[in-house]
Amino acid sequence: MSAPAGPGRGTALGADIGGTAIKLGRLDGASRAEREIPTDPDSGSGSLAERLSAAWRELLLPGEAVPPLGIGCAGLIDAGSGEVVTSANLPGWSREPLADRVASLMGRRPVLLNDASAFVLAESRLGAGRAHGAGTIVGLAIGTGVGGGLVIDGRLYEGPRGFAGEPGHMPIDLDGPVCACGARGCLEAMIGTRAIQAAYARRRREATVHTPREIFERAEAGDAAAAEVWEEIGAILGRALTGLTHLLDPDLIVVGGGIARAGERLLAPARRSFAQTVMAPEGLRPTIVPAALANAAGWIGAALRARDEETP
Repeated sequence: MSAPAGPGRGTALGADIGGTAIKLGRLDGASRAEREIPTDPDSGSGSLAERLSAAWRELLLPGEAVPPLGIGCAGLIDAGSGEVVTSANLPGWSREPLADRVASLMGRRPVLLNDASAFVLAESRLGAGRAHGAGTIVGLAIGTGVGGGLVIDGRLYEGPRGFAGEPGHMPIDLDGPVCACGARGCLEAMIGTRAIQAAYARRRREATVHTPREIFERAEAGDAAAAEVWEEIGAILGRALTGLTHLLDPDLIVVGGGIARAGERLLAPARRSFAQTVMAPEGLRPTIVPAALANAAGWIGAALRARDEETP
């Protein structure tokens, strides 16, 4: 029997585990193939690993050996042990040995990292960072939660324990709303999905809960309350970006995630707030831009990280 064919140069498989869907794909150099499967978070890491592994195997060529594997997952990740320490997207998960479970099915151990870290790595290499020629990049992914990461000279910075890159849990208002992490006034609690919904409900004095997309569409249609919400959320984001800039001095700030689909409704007030509060003079400030890779950034970044780990 012949040995399995080796994967192509630069080939890696990646996955991005979200609360409702797993986005996964195959990266071959700059080309890619991708698909999506349901997460089913209540089924546990064993079932998830089985469904992910089966979907990955469908992307392999006949007789091909398993290439490097990367998984991005929301929450606190222990990259050394390959465990998901905890994740708001996956209720009940605690020290789940996801890497071990996938390794037993694929015959190869995956690299595990935070999903927002994967997002900013992908944007730095193949997305907005590449387009702008930036070396040091701060990325924020804004949705139900707010994740982020830092890339320095093309390398992801995760800190000595792997927990760096959590801008969503920077305290913005000590008397602010309670965050999912239990603290008050975190950035996530101030600009995430629930914050946008609450801000609109306050202005309209109604109990109906509208999605951020609906609030965006209402703003576009001339709803003054909806427009004010995006101004408020953008201003808070801008001040947070000022703090990150003063700490990290990046070349570029990339904003992605579902909330960033509001485009200039979010980014224009963020840039104004940023310009009013940042110390650096114009011309020496980082540029604030939307993400370029949309929903594919997470799995692409995970695949890139796996490829990096494979390369000495």
